Amino acid sequence: MVAARRMECRQYVTWTWTDMVMLVYETFQHADGFFTLILPRGKAYGCPDTQAMTSVLTSTLHLAHEQSLPRGSTGSSREVVFSGIQPTGIPHLGNYLGALRQWKDLQEKSRRKRDASQNPDEWDALYFSVVDLHALTGKQTREELWKASRDSYASLLAIGLDPTVSTIFFQSHAPQHSELAWILSTIASTGYLSRMTQWKSKLELPDNATLNSDAATERLKLGLFSYPVLQAADVLVHGATIVPVGEDQSQHIEFARSLARSFNAHYGGGQSVLLEPKSAISPAKRVMSLRDPSKKMSKSHADPKSRILITDTEAEIRAKVKGAVTDNEPGISYDPKTRPGVSNLVEILKHVTQNEESCESIAKEHEALSKNSFKELVADEIIRACDGFRDRFEYLRQPGNKEMEQAIVRGGESAKANAAAVQDRIRSAIGPLSPTYDKHIYHPEIENKRLSKGKKGLKKRAQDPFTRKDWYSIKAPSTFNQRDVGKTLVNRTTGLKNANDALKGRIFEVSLADLQSDEDHAFRKVKLRVDEVQGKNCLTNFHGLDLTSDKLRSLVRKWQSLIEANVTVKTSDDYLLRLFAIAFTKRRPNQIKKTTYAASSQIRAIRKKMTEIIQREATTCTLSQLTGKLIPEVIGREIEKATQGIYPLQNVHIRKVKLLKAPKFDLGALLGLHGESSQDDSGQKVERDFKEPAPLESV
Repeated sequence: MVAARRMECRQYVTWTWTDMVMLVYETFQHADGFFTLILPRGKAYGCPDTQAMTSVLTSTLHLAHEQSLPRGSTGSSREVVFSGIQPTGIPHLGNYLGALRQWKDLQEKSRRKRDASQNPDEWDALYFSVVDLHALTGKQTREELWKASRDSYASLLAIGLDPTVSTIFFQSHAPQHSELAWILSTIASTGYLSRMTQWKSKLELPDNATLNSDAATERLKLGLFSYPVLQAADVLVHGATIVPVGEDQSQHIEFARSLARSFNAHYGGGQSVLLEPKSAISPAKRVMSLRDPSKKMSKSHADPKSRILITDTEAEIRAKVKGAVTDNEPGISYDPKTRPGVSNLVEILKHVTQNEESCESIAKEHEALSKNSFKELVADEIIRACDGFRDRFEYLRQPGNKEMEQAIVRGGESAKANAAAVQDRIRSAIGPLSPTYDKHIYHPEIENKRLSKGKKGLKKRAQDPFTRKDWYSIKAPSTFNQRDVGKTLVNRTTGLKNANDALKGRIFEVSLADLQSDEDHAFRKVKLRVDEVQGKNCLTNFHGLDLTSDKLRSLVRKWQSLIEANVTVKTSDDYLLRLFAIAFTKRRPNQIKKTTYAASSQIRAIRKKMTEIIQREATTCTLSQLTGKLIPEVIGREIEKATQGIYPLQNVHIRKVKLLKAPKFDLGALLGLHGESSQDDSGQKVERDFKEPAPLESV
C-alpha cells in the first residue's frame, strides 16, 4: 500500500535554496512512500526560476529514494559511477579520448536504461566532478584557478554531458569530500602513500624516489603527499561502484579499495559501510605529445603545438597535426619503439574513430599513404570527433549564461545531498565524536548562575572576571623596528595588591619577524622581560633569543658535520649571558666527494674560533648593542668568514642566547633604551607660566 503525502512549499519561499532541497530530502526519508510536491510560483531565493527548481527537486527526490533503499535491493544491473577531472582549463585531445568520451558513453548507457525501464532502482547514478580542491596543490593564482575551473565545467557540458542525466558538480561544493578525507587520513598508511606515483610525477622525481631524498624533503607539501586520500574520499563518499579512469590511475583505485576495507574492518562491525569500487580502464591509452612522442600530451608543455584542444578551430587542428613529429622512413607502420611519432598518429586515429581493429591492422591498411596524406586523414577524423564542441563552449562561457549557472547549482545540490546520505552512514558507524550540547558543555552565557559561599540555597549571578582586569600595552626596546608588541591583562590595583608589581617580571616570547617587520627573521624568537610600568605601558628589555624548532630540524642534513659551541660572557654594562652557536660544514669549491665530514682536529679548531669571536663581539658592547648584532647575524658571518681556512661552513647561527644575571636595575638606562629622557633633572629650576604672589608681611 502506497501512502501519499502532500507538502505545501508556499510557506517556504523565503528559505534558501539549500534549505529547500534538504527539506525535500528529509521529508522523503520520513515518508512511507511517495508524496505530492506543490511548488510556489515565481522565484525562490538563490534559484534562477521555477523550472530549474522543479528539475533539481525532482533529482533530489530520486537521490533520497536511492539512499532509502536497503543494500542490495537495487539489483545487480544498477551502478553508481564517479569520476573527476582537474580544472586545468579546456581539455586536450588526450583528456577527451582517455576519460571524457568514456563519460559520454556511460551517460548514453544510463539514458538507454532509463528509456527501457520506468523503475528508478535500475537507473545508473552518474557523478562527474571538477576537482577544484585537488587543484590547490598546484601553483595557479586565484584568478587562473577560477577561470580554469569555469572552462573545465563548460567543456564537460560542451562535449555532451547532460545535467539532467548526470550530476556534474564542483568538488568544493560538497564539503563531505573534505570531511571523509580527514577520516580516511587517520587510517591511511604513510608507507603506502610514499610508494604512490602521484607526488613523484608532480615533482618530476623518479619512480624509486623516497621521502628521505633531498628533493622530496625540500619541495613535497602535505597536500600533494595526501592527494590520493582525497581522491579516495571523492569516490567513497558517493558510494561509487565503478570509477572510469586512465591506465595510470588504477593504482589510486586500489588504494581507495584498501582504505574502504580498513574502515569497514575498524568501524563497520561486519557491515560494508564503504563500498569497494571497481575501475573501468579506458580503452584509449595515453595520447602522446605531437612534438615529443616520448611524453604524454599535456598542457604543461611549453609548446602549444604539442597538444590539440577540443575547442581548436579546424585550421588549428590541421596545422598541429601537420607539424607533428614523425621520421624519415617512408610509408605508415606501427612500431612505438622505432617509430614513436607515426605510431602515436596511428593510435590517435584508432581511438578517434573507435576502431576495434588493432593498431597494426590500421597501419597495414594505410601503409601505402605518404605521411602528409596520413596526417590529413588523422586531422579529418579529429575534426569530425570534435565537431560542435567549440561553438557550444563559447555559448556556455558567455557572461551570465543561465544554462551553465543552473547546471552548477543543480549539480552542487544533488552531489551534496547524495554525499550527505553516505556521510550519515559513516558517522553512525564511527559514533559521536563530541559530547552533546546540553549535558556536558558549560556555557557561561546560558548557565551563568552558581551557589554563593554564604547562605545555602541562595543563588548569585557570577561576575565576569574581566571586569576586574585592565589592558596594558607591551613596548619593545627601540633596538627593534616595531615597538608595539601587543597587550596583556592584569588584575586592577586593589588595596595592597599593585598591578605594576604583578606585571614586572613577566616574559613575552615574540617572533623577530614581527619586531623587524621582515619575514626573513621568522625563524627566530625573542624573549622580552617587563622591567618597568609607566602608565598603561610595560617597558621591556631583552631577555633571550631562540631559533624555532622547525628551523633547527630543517638545518640538519646527511653527509655533513654539525659543530656547536657555547660561551658565557659579560657585556660592558654587566649583563651575564650565555651564547650558543651552531654551524654546519659544506662542500668546498669543485669538490667531487658527496660527504662533507670535518675531522676532529678541524672541529676543535672551528669551535675555538667560535669561542674567540663570540667573546670578542659580546664583551666589548652593551646588551643593546649586542642585540643589534644578533638581529642581522653579524657574529655568524664573522665565524663563517674566519673559519674558511679550516673548513667551509654554512648556516652559521647564534641559535640561543640565555640571560643568566642582570645588573642592578637602572631606570635611567631602561628609559634611554626606550628612547625616553634618562637625565637626572632633580634640583633644576622649573619654568612656570605664572608669577607667584609675594608673601604677606601682615594679616
